[in-house]
Amino acid sequence: MTFTEWINTQEDICSKLREQGYEEKNDIRKFFNDRIRCILNTRDIPLKNLSPKRSYERIFQINRDNERKWFFPELFKEDDEEDNTEAEEKEKN
Repeated sequence: MTFTEWINTQEDICSKLREQGYEEKNDIRKFFNDRIRCILNTRDIPLKNLSPKRSYERIFQINRDNERKWFFPELFKEDDEEDNTEAEEKEKN
């Protein structure tokens, strides 16, 4: 299901938004986009800097992985060490 299809299934929310003055579909999409960007913590990133290839699902997964690394560093210690080794090898070349 695409983002637009999902918005269209949210009849109750869309009707409330229309009552509040969100008349056009673009206004409603912008409302949902703003809320999702806030939840995904990408609100401070200008839209032009967000890759069109990065879906909301992908952004959510990246944020979730970063949260896990922060809360459970012992689980990701080996991954970080491998990343550091690869970075050092690239610097040498």
